[in-house]
Amino acid sequence: MLRQLLQALQHTSNTSLIGGGGDVIEGGEEDTEEEELTYIPYSQRPETYIVPVIFGIIFLVGVIGNSCLIYILLRHKSMRSVPNTFIFNLAVGDLLVLLCSVPFTSTVYTFEVHISRLLSSLSYPACLQ
Repeated sequence: MLRQLLQALQHTSNTSLIGGGGDVIEGGEEDTEEEELTYIPYSQRPETYIVPVIFGIIFLVGVIGNSCLIYILLRHKSMRSVPNTFIFNLAVGDLLVLLCSVPFTSTVYTFEVHISRLLSSLSYPACLQ
C-alpha cells in the first residue's frame, strides 16, 4: 500500500497540468504558450485600495459603537447590572482589539514592507539582551 502511494506521488510530481486545455505534459516540460506569472506592484492591485476602505469602515463603526456603549454604561448608574458589566467588558476588549490590531492588519494589504516586520525587527535585538 505504501509502495502504491509513493508511485502515485512520483507520477503526479512528474506531470503538470496546463490551464485551459487540460493537456498533460509528461516530465514537467514547460509549454511555450503558457504565460509566465509576473509580479504585480501593490499600486496596481485592487486590494490595495479596497481592503483599507473596508478596514477603515470596520474601525470607525467599531470605535464609535463601543465608545458610545462604554460611555453610556459609565455615565448612567441605572444601567449597572451584572449582564451590562459583561457587555461592558466585551466592549472594552473589542475596543482594544480595534485600536491595537486593525491598523496593523490593514498595512499587510497596503504597503509592500509590512509594519509587523518592522516592529518585529526592532524588537528582536531587545529580546537578545
